[in-house]
Amino acid sequence: MYSTPRLAIVAFVFCSAHICGAFAEDCHPQGIAATVQLVGGADGYIPVLPVAMNDQPKQMILSTGAKLTEITPSTADALGLPRQKGDFKVFDTSRLSSNDYVNVPFKIGRMSSKGVGMIVLPSDSDVGAGSAIAGVLGPDVLDNYDIDIDFGTGKLNFISQDHCLGRVVYWPATSIAAVPMQRFVYSWIVISVKLDGQPTLAIVDTSAASTTLYRAAAEKLFGLTMPEADAKQTGSDTAQPNAAAAFVHTFKSLEFEGLLVKNPIVQVIPDVFRNTKSRNSDPETGSLLSNSALDEESIKMRIGMDVLRQLHVYIAYKERVLYLTPAGQLDEKAGKSTN
Repeated sequence: MYSTPRLAIVAFVFCSAHICGAFAEDCHPQGIAATVQLVGGADGYIPVLPVAMNDQPKQMILSTGAKLTEITPSTADALGLPRQKGDFKVFDTSRLSSNDYVNVPFKIGRMSSKGVGMIVLPSDSDVGAGSAIAGVLGPDVLDNYDIDIDFGTGKLNFISQDHCLGRVVYWPATSIAAVPMQRFVYSWIVISVKLDGQPTLAIVDTSAASTTLYRAAAEKLFGLTMPEADAKQTGSDTAQPNAAAAFVHTFKSLEFEGLLVKNPIVQVIPDVFRNTKSRNSDPETGSLLSNSALDEESIKMRIGMDVLRQLHVYIAYKERVLYLTPAGQLDEKAGKSTN
């Protein structure tokens, strides 16, 4: 039976000279560019937001862990968007590939653009079999704004980045964690967390349902091996566990600069896909990305929605800081959110 990790708060506020010094500056208050209400995906976890493509209402997955913004081939064709060939190639898990892209007239709330470039996925199944999802909204669009998400109430704000640095937590919060973001390509949110006290680099990924840890890191950092019962189910043994098998482990704690998640349930997954990708001579998106600029091997974890849904998350892309507080709660009678 699945149980939700329990969130606890340690009264601690991270404050660097860079952040705190900005409080005295003469700068602008936050300005909201657009507000939308998230809708739950098919599994109730993955956040989906309403958009308009070519003036047609659509839905997209909100993904901080994607590489680029993507559109399904059926959506691109249904909207009559002319495809263009790019100097890149993207693959799906079945190794089907695409080097097509389209320019999409695009709206989110009151924000609009005459053309947002989107990679055409190799197949519709990349966003889920039988899904009505039109695509994935990735960091190449998101990082033009501060992204404010209260997963407790499902409210998403796109906020202008022209504001006072460090002055972002506008909602009532008794405790705040401010976590520096590492600089990686793709505008991924890569942060240092502590898993059972062990510092570990992790991607914050709103399109991942579960929190995962690569098996090599689980073995090296925590001495974890596949449980005997799981090994037998894969037709292997504990000495030589199936390289493609995964198992679940409950850790004692996952810490974000003082904000503590107790007893997180983590999926320990194989490194097979990452190892296969590293052997591929072609980068997944060709000339758009540089292998030399990326050190994916140092990233050991992916923080998914099983943890994130307990939080109010503010992504200050320009400032390179991730602000976290406990999620708000929707007061259905009053129609307001509270923290």
